[in-house]
Amino acid sequence: MKCQTVRTRLPGYLDDVVTGTARVEERTVIREHLEGCNVCRAELEKFRKLSVLLSRVPKNDPPADLAVRIKVAAAQAQHSHDWPSRMRRMKDRAELLLDNVFRPLTVPATGGFLSAIVVFVLVFQMIAPGITVRASRTTLNFLCRTTCSLTSSWTRTAR
Repeated sequence: MKCQTVRTRLPGYLDDVVTGTARVEERTVIREHLEGCNVCRAELEKFRKLSVLLSRVPKNDPPADLAVRIKVAAAQAQHSHDWPSRMRRMKDRAELLLDNVFRPLTVPATGGFLSAIVVFVLVFQMIAPGITVRASRTTLNFLCRTTCSLTSSWTRTAR
């Protein structure tokens, strides 16, 4: 058995928790390993010393009125029913609801809005070909890229 495996099982070995037929064999293997491995044996001695030190620590009993104090603290921690706290709770719930509803829609809505603008510009150009619409170079580049990607996707679906 490897040292790492033995070290993880030392607390159970020390507390004699390892029982049962399969566990008895495991306990024997651990004992044999401890006889040949000084490092693991030193680790077992540290656990024994720790066990002795912990057994000397006095046990503290909880105060008799602990249950009452917990109930009083829980009652005081409940939301108060005054108007500012109600408004704050309503605001928090509304923010959470809006965040949960609109966050998944932001990317598709933005894409749809931009596509609608591109389609509107294209349709407007077809309806009124004599009217020129001036746009910046950046806007034209964006519209050209968007139009090319839409045209290529329409061409692929038409085939």
